[in-house]
Amino acid sequence: MMTFDEANAFLRKRKNLPTELGSFELSEAFDAKLRAQSFFSARVSDERVLEVLRRMSDKVSKGEIDVAGARVFVKKFLAKNRPGQYDPEDGSITNLASTARLNLIFEQNAKMAAAVGRYEVDRSPEVEERWPSWRYITGARSRADHARLDGKVYLKSDPFWHKFYPPWEFNCNCDVENSDETPGSIAPKDYPEEPLSGYKFDPAHAFESFDTGKIKDPAARKRISGEMKQKFSVREDAQNILSMNEKTALKPSGTPVSNALLVKAKNAEVNDSVRAAIAAVDSVHGDGQLAQNTTIFGKSLRIGLQGETVWKPGGKYYLNISNGADRKALTCLHELGHFLDWSGLSDAPTRGKTATISHPMLEEWRNAVKKTETYKILKKRCDQLEKKDKKTKEEKEDLKHYRYLLSPEELFARGYAQYIAGKCSDVKIKEELDKELKSGYCRAYHTQWDPEDFKIVSASFDKLFLAKGWIK
Repeated sequence: MMTFDEANAFLRKRKNLPTELGSFELSEAFDAKLRAQSFFSARVSDERVLEVLRRMSDKVSKGEIDVAGARVFVKKFLAKNRPGQYDPEDGSITNLASTARLNLIFEQNAKMAAAVGRYEVDRSPEVEERWPSWRYITGARSRADHARLDGKVYLKSDPFWHKFYPPWEFNCNCDVENSDETPGSIAPKDYPEEPLSGYKFDPAHAFESFDTGKIKDPAARKRISGEMKQKFSVREDAQNILSMNEKTALKPSGTPVSNALLVKAKNAEVNDSVRAAIAAVDSVHGDGQLAQNTTIFGKSLRIGLQGETVWKPGGKYYLNISNGADRKALTCLHELGHFLDWSGLSDAPTRGKTATISHPMLEEWRNAVKKTETYKILKKRCDQLEKKDKKTKEEKEDLKHYRYLLSPEELFARGYAQYIAGKCSDVKIKEELDKELKSGYCRAYHTQWDPEDFKIVSASFDKLFLAKGWIK
């Protein structure tokens, strides 16, 4: 059974792309990004046939059915619903009803899904800090150009992996393993030739925004755009509503967030700050269904920890705000940002999983953050430290902290706190934000955005909450 949540998310996120193109034509028409985000097969233009293939392929990838069972199902479907179109006696790879072709489709897609799951886990900040590189492991009976890579170690950030992360060819059964070796910022450029088959796959693209503009067929482009809007329930009028409300304040809509929260902070200052933060949120936006009876405590947390959001099995959450937090209301807003991310926006609200990495509704927010000067400075500093061969203890700690600050869920929580502080009318919360912006820590690590730099991020929150129906 597949164990990577990211692999399952990859299977759900892909779009069906019917096509009349053959394998070599596809290599020219579909770049690596489009391939990583789509389900297709050479010369399969029948939408219903492709959907059946997709359904069986996903079941194989998840371990719900074996390849033989999926193959039998598809062959029976083709014989019954497309009689005469596919010859069951033709064993060639070009015949969709052949065992060889179906095996290739199911096995290759299963390898791709597993690769995405492994890639996402291995590139998480805490894992990459411990194991900054991958060692290439050649599979059994591998081709010569695959065998020559056996045992080679490259940094996970090396562009090598964009072309040669397994599987990088049909029937590739190679693998990678984490390594704490650091071969340097640039690996030797003795790369093999790219596959003659035209096969391209880069797991780094799996959760990037799906660009329908790259689909050359107008009918397919229109169909997939419609499917995306329907699947993710995005209000198409969000931009129009924003334009209409440029001169009038947006108002909260839906269930008040406070309905899901219980405050049990014994420290009077924490209690007052938490209640002020919750009132500020209610004044800006509502919500849909959140985990009920989520309790907020005041606690004595370890030095340096201002607050924390904790998920418990079964979908329960609680928030801890440090009794010694410098800016308690702003800290509470930060932790409420995590809570809304996990419980209000995530596809898996009972499992404590962030929506910020790949959920399509947050794509505009992700793009907005990456356009800010604050993000660019953080990213540049992180990249500079990653490329440095020998790092001091302090530099290693800085790199670890930059990776943490650049993680999507932390960017979301910090942005959410600043968004609410900017939108609400609470003078004390606005003062806390101002003090945070002027603090030595913020100036050193660029943890918050200058007001002008934040405008594009604030607008993306507006559009997200409008699309969700949380403001009107």
